[in-house]
Amino acid sequence: MSSEEFTHGIKTLTLSSWEMFSESLQGRNSYVWRGQRREDWPLLSAFDRSFAADAPYNEREARAYEHLERFRYLMRGQLDESLELALSRRRQDNDWWALGQQHGLNTPLLSWTASPYVALYFAIHHFWKFDDSRGSFVCIWGLPPLDHINARLRSHIMEHDPERYAQQCTRTCVDAFYPYQAITCRLTSQSAFFTKTPYGVALEDWLAANGCEDDENLLRIRIPFTRKTAQDCLRHLTRMNINPLTLWPAREGACLLANIAMQIEGYHTFW
Repeated sequence: MSSEEFTHGIKTLTLSSWEMFSESLQGRNSYVWRGQRREDWPLLSAFDRSFAADAPYNEREARAYEHLERFRYLMRGQLDESLELALSRRRQDNDWWALGQQHGLNTPLLSWTASPYVALYFAIHHFWKFDDSRGSFVCIWGLPPLDHINARLRSHIMEHDPERYAQQCTRTCVDAFYPYQAITCRLTSQSAFFTKTPYGVALEDWLAANGCEDDENLLRIRIPFTRKTAQDCLRHLTRMNINPLTLWPAREGACLLANIAMQIEGYHTFW
């Protein structure tokens, strides 16, 4: 069983169990997906979460520039020659943000994936560690193609606040991009995709505040989990070849998978 509601451009599906997840994906083949361990977390970047809620846009923008320049400086000598040459030729800030995102840097990006099951994995891959028999909900967000959303954003802002549109036209849309794949093999393994909203605002709030409330601009799937059901789901996902070894295809992934296999019975079998 599941329930459905729609408000402020967000369709929310509440499932009774994770086994219903596949059914909720029907008709949404072009979406990208993001998994979050807690349903009350907004779609807000790690960079913006490091500021006080009332920090002004200009302060965040200046700090972002300084933050990225420091990261570039600290990465001197840390990249192989071919990647360093490619990044210097492309001259794209988003390439550097994507590189940092994959290694723990607080960035203004939100990570998404083309695979809803990879998103499900990221929503629960820490959840199973918590000994909570009562359980709670995780959240899988689905984002449809942004062409129509951005067109509505431009139209709404241009109609209701043309002066703002003329002065801040680069801030009226949600920026979205597939990263330069050579940055790290994780991006390919995780089918990574990134979005970037204006500094200081969650994606869902930005869409609602700018006239995108009538259509399904975001899908929110709430799934209840306990520690036991999270472990059951992880066993299922690893049989779909979604596990640390495939998502972090290097020594780190092998170590993570081995550690999980020590603690979840039947998670991994080899002969």
